[in-house]
Amino acid sequence: MDIEKWMDTLHLGKLLEEPVKVDGGLLHKMYRVSTSKDVFAVKVLNPEIMKRAEALSNMVNSEKAARAFAPLIPVISSLEIGGKQVQKWGEYYYLVFLWIDGTPIFPREITPHHCEVIGDILGKMHQRELLIEGIIPEEDSFEMYDWETYLQRINELGSSWLCKSISGISGSDK
Repeated sequence: MDIEKWMDTLHLGKLLEEPVKVDGGLLHKMYRVSTSKDVFAVKVLNPEIMKRAEALSNMVNSEKAARAFAPLIPVISSLEIGGKQVQKWGEYYYLVFLWIDGTPIFPREITPHHCEVIGDILGKMHQRELLIEGIIPEEDSFEMYDWETYLQRINELGSSWLCKSISGISGSDK
């Protein structure tokens, strides 16, 4: 791919230096691209994944969701260029982001504080009911447990230690 021509076609500026590969992408490749207009992160989507029938729509929907959550949580969505967030050039698909300096955190460095932050973000996402154009909400794919029925059955069996455990889960005072 002629990255210089591609960046120019997208009106993202002239290259100032060769793109630098960024480590960490498991399935896709990421590059830091410095141009006369800004510094970008360009994600080259794995062509094998993008051959799947649902891959492009999944990627588009993922970016729509990221954009919708942006006012609520710290999220970075790809740039919309020419009315699209997923770009195609030749046989490849790309996402373009503004570059943000950061420090990666690897599994051995993750602390309980990191987990709390992630839990807080997930909680905010699940509390918010978003309707995103083009994404059809699915019915819950799991059945909620009827803890009260389980508690009643255990009471009938006379297992007091299990009753206390279940009542703690269900919030029951039985």
